[in-house]
Amino acid sequence: RICFQETEGSSQCQGHRHSCSGWSIHPEWTLPFRDDTDNRPGGCFYQWKLECLKGI
Repeated sequence: RICFQETEGSSQCQGHRHSCSGWSIHPEWTLPFRDDTDNRPGGCFYQWKLECLKGI
């Protein structure tokens, strides 16, 4: 499955700060991604990873 997390806790980040989808077979966090859409200092700092179940 693919998961994401917002790790900075900025007030610019709305909604869920951690969520996962269905399952996949290669668990690893991506490089960080900064989403700053309103030109205020900060922004949302996201990472994604793929998780897997052993034996599948």
